[in-house]
Amino acid sequence: MAKIIEYKTLKKRIVRAISKGNHSTKYIIEAVECELQYRDFCRAIAELQCEGIVSYSDELEGYYLTK
Repeated sequence: MAKIIEYKTLKKRIVRAISKGNHSTKYIIEAVECELQYRDFCRAIAELQCEGIVSYSDELEGYYLTK
């Protein structure tokens, strides 16, 4: 059974998953194990983009760390 992850922890796991090579949304969600928290995932990705930590590349079709 999937566990509910705290929002702060979710953001850290997203950054870690992207740094390990998971660039597609599908693979990030699987790596973070937040299938049941899709709304929180979307909010965390948007917040990370606003903070300038993560950016989305249309050419490469995925999320990448900017720092």
